[in-house]
Amino acid sequence: MNISQSTIAAIITPRGTGGIAAIRLSGSESWAIARSLMKSQQAWSANQICHDWLIDPEDQQIVDEVLILPFQAPRSFTGEDCVEIHCHGGLVTSQFILKLCLKAGAQMAAPGEFTKKALLHGRIDLTQAESILDLIHAQGERLVKIAASNLHHRTIGHRLMSYLERISDIQADLTASIDFPDEVEEPDRQTLAKAIYALKAEIQQDSELSRRNQVIRDGLEIALVGMPNAGKSSLFNALLSADRSIVTEIPGTTRDVIREALTINGIPVVLCDTAGLRDTKDTVEAMGVERSWQAVDTAHAVIYVVDGTQGLTNADDALLEKFGGKPGVLAVNKADSPVFRSTQLSANDWPVLETSATNRIGLRAILDWIESLMGTMTDLTGLEHLLSEQQLEKLDIIDHELQDAVTSLEATHIPLDLATIPLTNALLALEGLLGHDTTEKVLDSVFSRFCVGK
Repeated sequence: MNISQSTIAAIITPRGTGGIAAIRLSGSESWAIARSLMKSQQAWSANQICHDWLIDPEDQQIVDEVLILPFQAPRSFTGEDCVEIHCHGGLVTSQFILKLCLKAGAQMAAPGEFTKKALLHGRIDLTQAESILDLIHAQGERLVKIAASNLHHRTIGHRLMSYLERISDIQADLTASIDFPDEVEEPDRQTLAKAIYALKAEIQQDSELSRRNQVIRDGLEIALVGMPNAGKSSLFNALLSADRSIVTEIPGTTRDVIREALTINGIPVVLCDTAGLRDTKDTVEAMGVERSWQAVDTAHAVIYVVDGTQGLTNADDALLEKFGGKPGVLAVNKADSPVFRSTQLSANDWPVLETSATNRIGLRAILDWIESLMGTMTDLTGLEHLLSEQQLEKLDIIDHELQDAVTSLEATHIPLDLATIPLTNALLALEGLLGHDTTEKVLDSVFSRFCVGK
């Protein structure tokens, strides 16, 4: 695939006010463009930081005091000549310097274009590019470590290359006997089928482990639900240690689902505060109740909050029956109230915990329950990498292609040629996962998820 020869530029630090902002240029003209904006015009050495004053070439006025980080191909992130200009972190300042870079001849970088250049120059493979995306969007420390490990060790790439080489060997045995029947004996079909079965088992195991651990990337979603005024919003705020939801004594205060994340054992947990569940003729409140049930449907688990001054009512029992087999816990709130009524039973056989949002009673027990729930939904033993949804979909396709190849091999009346077709399809899919000879459409689908500047 052709690599763009243009020199591109973008701000690579988050938008807003901060101590430092950085603008990156990449391409053959990056050094010349950046140097044209410097007051001293001093010579640069690759990989050595330089101090200078950046000027506006039109009026020669000083724009900012900057540090310059020049990188020479191929020893840069993109594999091209690069320059990073580190300036003060004002929004206007960084935007102005970027504008000067563009006026001097650079083109505005597209989303993910720096990483795309790194891929096309062979600095990284496509699996490492997806790990960079995970690092940018990670909500928990576990995903950070897993993504960084793959970026450093290329674990996924090596695993996929192993699959590719083994399929290539099987394909070579078949092709040799087909192309040179007088010189090469037909390979034993059962031996080849057995080898493919073994490969399929590894792929399925790898996929299953990643699917089981997707909460590391997506987060564990837990809905706080219950009758109006049970104390859901107060408990929600207490668990977050922040006043995120409005709390009043007026029933129906919460009208929409409010989502906030916390991290437990390096895994993101998304708590969803919901509207009180009850029949109502208020149109707006009814919409909130409907959204509450939608949150229950998508949540991994439920914290059902009971007003401890009322105890477990018939209305609570009727609602609890609607949650089916979804994991949950019964949080009997307001345990610090003089009229608190404890309960030992839950209609769903859920654990029962006494809590108080005001005095922070039982919060540790709820967090411990969430942690134990994670243990049932994850399998971190031997987890070296975490495949993305796109990678999992492709591996499913590869698994089906391998099954088609086995079916052809086991049917002795079917010519060997037909077994090579699904094997070729599997090889092409693996090449696509690695970013080898892949199409622009596939790359666009990956890099469209990146921000400008990465």
